[in-house]
Amino acid sequence: MGVAVVFAVVGFGFFLIGLLIGRSKIFLPGEAGFREGLWGFSWFAMFMSVTIFVGREFAAAPAALDKSSVIQLAWVSLAVALILVSFVRVRLWLGFASAPIVLFLAYGVIGFASSIFSPQPMFSLYKSGLVVIDAILAAGMLSLALKYRNTNLVNFSLGLIVLALGGALFGAILWPTEAFQPKPGVFGTMLYGTLPKLHPNELGMWAGIVTVVSLVRWYVATRLRGKWCWALMSIAAAVVVLLAQSRTSIAAILVSLTIIVPYLAKSRAQAIFGSILVALIAVGVLGMIAVIYGEGILFGGVVNYLERGQGEGGLATFHDRMWAWMNIGWPLFVESPIVGHGFDAGVRFGSDVTIGHLHNSYFQVLANSGLLGFLPWVAALIIGSIGLMRHAWLCRSAALAERVCALIPLLILIGLLARTWTGSVLVSHAWSTMMFLALIINLYVERKKRQL
Repeated sequence: MGVAVVFAVVGFGFFLIGLLIGRSKIFLPGEAGFREGLWGFSWFAMFMSVTIFVGREFAAAPAALDKSSVIQLAWVSLAVALILVSFVRVRLWLGFASAPIVLFLAYGVIGFASSIFSPQPMFSLYKSGLVVIDAILAAGMLSLALKYRNTNLVNFSLGLIVLALGGALFGAILWPTEAFQPKPGVFGTMLYGTLPKLHPNELGMWAGIVTVVSLVRWYVATRLRGKWCWALMSIAAAVVVLLAQSRTSIAAILVSLTIIVPYLAKSRAQAIFGSILVALIAVGVLGMIAVIYGEGILFGGVVNYLERGQGEGGLATFHDRMWAWMNIGWPLFVESPIVGHGFDAGVRFGSDVTIGHLHNSYFQVLANSGLLGFLPWVAALIIGSIGLMRHAWLCRSAALAERVCALIPLLILIGLLARTWTGSVLVSHAWSTMMFLALIINLYVERKKRQL
């Protein structure tokens, strides 16, 4: 644990210096401010409603009204009150011109209606209701963003997540025995978020996203202050990825890097040269380590890190995830293929095996919501993803600033989608769902700008 704590101290030092240098630019790196008013505060309240600081452990079935649940209800109530107070300010139907937002609304409404089939009907009603609120809130935010022809929602949300990563590093320093749970692997521990509470896999996902986004912002920054800020943030986030031992995040980072280098290159020759240079540097670093320490230590360490002490079987089966998909998720879906077993409740409460989720978003939605819920949900992901990829492609020859505005949402999307295969994200009210909706809002605003 000692080495892990040292890494946490170094990482937090980088984070703190970067935060002091960047200040408000962490939340609003552009010139425009945040003008959504009460709807913006409502977004913040819904974001905070899934930011857990006290009262909940990582269990399959947490208490119905523990401290974190009470706090969440308070934040949600505040968000709903703010929406109702400022409802007349927006033309909500303009926001529902976005197909992914409408489909997410349908996903929540279907979950609401099918809660009668849930083993915990009130639980499913509440959980699906949160998704409905998310969709309505996103529609309102899109309406306002179209009015102002600008939005900083993605940057603002990502800024809050940056603070959470800093909190994870700070918590690891304050409470190392709580933050570093014993797990097989290189460090013998895995980093759990404590300020706020985050599972290592979720922590690693967001840290991977912040790593690549900060790297892009460092590359395009024109002032020395910006260069230092984003370089330090990228390093701090990379430390979190390392301590959380998130394999999916590492894969997403590698995919993102193969896109960043050619996309930001000023010419085809520069793109080719940059890609070759990145590959040579990687090979060179590995080669030097192999020469100095021996190839057995090098590659043994890499394999040990990826396996996290699980052995060949653990690496091949993704920590028994495939067993859960085929022996819990698929039988639940076959048993009730149309309406499922209750929104966000079937897997948790309807299975003989105690498990919180299936480590796969697609099996999770199929088992919980059936085809009626799965179809609008997966359609929202497909339409939104195609839209973001198409926008990035259309901007490939644009000015650098416009390319960056199209690239950063795509990088965030890569991190989210990578996690859908090994975790349960985007399936209920969570940071991931709010971030995806923020990406959709940003996409429609950028499309509007290009049409003008």
